[in-house]
Amino acid sequence: MIPIIFLDFDDVIVLNRPGDYGGYDVIAPNPPPEVWLRIFHPPAMETLVETITEHNARVVITTSWLRFMSREAIERVFKLTN
Repeated sequence: MIPIIFLDFDDVIVLNRPGDYGGYDVIAPNPPPEVWLRIFHPPAMETLVETITEHNARVVITTSWLRFMSREAIERVFKLTN
């Protein structure tokens, strides 16, 4: 059986603290370049990547961001953020 991770963004990998970037920054017409370096919380992303790698898991995106972003847009965010 393949492990599945159900992944929310807000307050999980995007902390939405004052001064941080969030979902609305990602969908802005011309987001500043640093959005892609700072949108995801690095320790949370390290844990996620380690878990996916260790367990060969699949990820199901369950974030409210899906209300305003297509799958292609979500994939683009992951590509731009490495």
